[in-house]
Amino acid sequence: MSSTRLELVIVGAGPAGLSAAARAQANGMDYTVLERTDHLADTVFRYLKGKPVMAEPSVIPLRSDIPFEAGKREEVLEGWQRAAGEQDLRIQYGQAVTALSRENGAFRLATSGATYEAKWVLLAVGTQGNPRRLGVPGEDSPHVSHHLQDAAEHAGKDVVVVGAGDSALEVALALSDAEAARVHLLVRKPEIQRAKEALEREMIKREARGDLEIHYSTTVAAIEEDAIRLKGPGGDLRVPAQRVFLMIGANPPRRFLEEVGVRFSGEGREAKPVLDAQYQSTVPGLYLVGALTGRDLIKPGINQGWEVIEHLMGREVEPADEPVLAERLPFWTGTVRERIT
Repeated sequence: MSSTRLELVIVGAGPAGLSAAARAQANGMDYTVLERTDHLADTVFRYLKGKPVMAEPSVIPLRSDIPFEAGKREEVLEGWQRAAGEQDLRIQYGQAVTALSRENGAFRLATSGATYEAKWVLLAVGTQGNPRRLGVPGEDSPHVSHHLQDAAEHAGKDVVVVGAGDSALEVALALSDAEAARVHLLVRKPEIQRAKEALEREMIKREARGDLEIHYSTTVAAIEEDAIRLKGPGGDLRVPAQRVFLMIGANPPRRFLEEVGVRFSGEGREAKPVLDAQYQSTVPGLYLVGALTGRDLIKPGINQGWEVIEHLMGREVEPADEPVLAERLPFWTGTVRERIT
């Protein structure tokens, strides 16, 4: 298998990776983007049809050669696809990275069909490719999914949604709007804690009028072909389920990162990779941007991709939020980092 030598390999064609690629292209860098799917921005691609995509925080300016402003899922994806085509970004689809190592000051990456060598590697893979698991029988059944795109496809069906975050509530409400026969939401804790208040209020209102049912303090025992078995306060329960949506989040690829040499801030699930001010990990030349840094918002990820390339080009880069935070911390002097310290 022949090996391609490059200055930079970007892993992931989400918004952060696209932003880095566009900046690398503008600076004449020798780079490529490796994307495991057959489309751009898999996380946004998996959103519900018509879902609004927010451009937050609004007070922080956008730094990028690709466009981004608030809009519907389809509009945002179309804008990124158009920009990638107009700028002729070097994106290779269907190229999942299976191995990454660093030897003699250079990185070596392997996919199913090729190998690459690079001076720098920028990981912008997000976490959606590593969904959390329940660890119960039937979890890998064909009618079980970790995302919903078109609720209308499930009209008239018995549907169970597992989870209590924004995504879980949005899916349950969309299915209710699509007139699914019965919608059940399973919440592991005694109450909904992490979702937006407006979503929670709407769920409670719809339960009160009989549009759906919420099961609190309930866990999944097993998933069957046409039902799901539950354990709740009232004992065991069997609920009809033609489709099951596991909206329980995803984990960063920690084991993969640690095998490369990336250190984390702690042992817990919430621990983040240790990065310097330029998003470089504890492995010299390996940069992490986007959701891997613990920041799930799209705009900061886009800015991070741009900033890494500027840094690699040898330019001084002030963080995009520097002026905003400096104004919020007027009692000290120096950079925001110095003021926080």
